[in-house]
Amino acid sequence: MPNGVMSGDGSAENPYIVMDGFDFNALRNISSSSTSFKYVELGADIQLDMYASFTPIPECFFNIEGNNHSIIDFYISGAKAGLFANLHTESLTNLIIEGQVTGTSTGAYATDQAGTLAATITGRGANISNIQCFGTVTGKSAGGMAGVLGDDSYAASSITGATTSLLNCAFQGTINFAPLYVSTTLNSSTPYCGGLIGQLYVTSHRNNFTIKNCMVRATIILTSNGGITIAAGIFGCTYYGRTEYANSIMECVVQVVFIVNGTGSASNATRYGGLIGYFTPYQNDTQINSFTGENSAVHSKIVLNTATILMAGGLANTQTSAAVYGRTSISTSYAVIELQDNGNDTANVHIDGVSRSAGYIINNCFWDREKLEATYTKYAGSYVYPGKDTTTENLKSRVWLAAQGWDI
Repeated sequence: MPNGVMSGDGSAENPYIVMDGFDFNALRNISSSSTSFKYVELGADIQLDMYASFTPIPECFFNIEGNNHSIIDFYISGAKAGLFANLHTESLTNLIIEGQVTGTSTGAYATDQAGTLAATITGRGANISNIQCFGTVTGKSAGGMAGVLGDDSYAASSITGATTSLLNCAFQGTINFAPLYVSTTLNSSTPYCGGLIGQLYVTSHRNNFTIKNCMVRATIILTSNGGITIAAGIFGCTYYGRTEYANSIMECVVQVVFIVNGTGSASNATRYGGLIGYFTPYQNDTQINSFTGENSAVHSKIVLNTATILMAGGLANTQTSAAVYGRTSISTSYAVIELQDNGNDTANVHIDGVSRSAGYIINNCFWDREKLEATYTKYAGSYVYPGKDTTTENLKSRVWLAAQGWDI
């Protein structure tokens, strides 16, 4: 049915069937709410090139089955940029998307997000699986798939202990990270960028998050404005609220080229982590806010086009303070990290094979000493222990990794 006249009534038994770009655009006219999620299925591949600039679908409550169809050929430019501005969902599966997204908000803070799929995905114990994203994202706070993955405030008590899962999801493409806000302290407003998710944002609504078997193959181009900026292979920043959370990244693969333009200062440094950029649980010892990373492989190449202050960790960057140490662990993962300085002074560049923060618990993790030393001889090393350095040959050897106790 052409021109936005979809079959179905949006119920689970009779979902709306999207057959073309006009149907997809017509989703903005469907009334959905926190108490009435609508069900949507793709019945064909969708092209959006009939729109010179596609306007994001506004805040909606949809469960979407993509049936392995694609949404392609879209260009989006504006604030809260993505196919969806804020997609609340309980189920989002089997979808391929490819396009170009440019966030253009002139707001000063990190709350203006951009991502190919959505500016914000709000999960209610959601199953988000088999979502493959391709394209270019530009924004001052950005993620390859979504700018923010958050929890849902509706009927919080009904989802206590629920887990929103990102399973078998991927982003391949380029992220142009150009923050406006000059941050001088690390907090939830610091500009952030993640290869998959910009910020994992949990307030007081009781969702846990699991990111498993996901892949990022991206070029992240940072144009620094002289303030603190955070970038990472999977998610740039977390912000947790005031209750118990148990969150994890497991079995993910990251390949990132991180290109740094612009300058920072000793107090306002650029921060990069292969998996995690900045972990900031709610700082109250009466609460439990934990994070686990396991069985991931990260290969990062850092390109410095300008002399700047840079702090990088092969797997993780920084954690807030001693008040929350011991709640975050990374195990059986490895990092390969290289530096290309393009002739710039690297005296103010601090690279650690595993983590820039002493606060993480590091168990049986390795970093490639040969690759790092071949390109950068001044790595700090102060926080690497108990991460272990090894050779390129060992990290390529399944036999050697198995001998270290890895289940491969």
